[in-house]
Amino acid sequence: MKPITQEALHQDFMRNRFDLADLSKTIGWWRTSIIVLITLSLAGCSNPIATDGPLAMGGRPGQVCIPDPTEGLAVVGAVIRNTGDTNVALDRTSLIDPVGLSAVEAYAISMDYGDTAVGATSTRPETQAAKRLWRSKSHLNSVVLKPGEAANILVSLRLENEHHKGRAAAIELTYAFQGTAYIAQSSTRILLAPESCF
Repeated sequence: MKPITQEALHQDFMRNRFDLADLSKTIGWWRTSIIVLITLSLAGCSNPIATDGPLAMGGRPGQVCIPDPTEGLAVVGAVIRNTGDTNVALDRTSLIDPVGLSAVEAYAISMDYGDTAVGATSTRPETQAAKRLWRSKSHLNSVVLKPGEAANILVSLRLENEHHKGRAAAIELTYAFQGTAYIAQSSTRILLAPESCF
């Protein structure tokens, strides 16, 4: 057996020392990356979407109850107006605090002063007037409101269980204004009943 010399021990120590140094550098790099990612995540959580944009939405607080239609889907509406001096691009809607209820599609219908807004209807309306109005709708994310313009926002709804009522606190609309995302909320609670509201 070849004897281990002091020179051999020294060379082995120096080799391992450099390996440990490289490992330490690698661990330090990963630790720094993780800290940066956590910091960015926390920064994102502390920067909510603004609510002080130019879209006025809502009215007096209240509740609307809609019987689930036998054909098509139930639709609930809200009116918005661009009170700013620049165009606003509509993006998407969602339900606030939904229970047993989900949003399916969102649309918008342009409104002029004096027009009657749709508060509740169906995706298969029965009257000729309602059918004409429904045909004039556009997909929400294709609509741009000019200053002073108004629109009737329409959201189709589906019960998650056809035998139980569904509800939501309000409709939330996300839109873009001068490169910034904003949200607006309706002031009407929504109740969708399987058959009758009474």
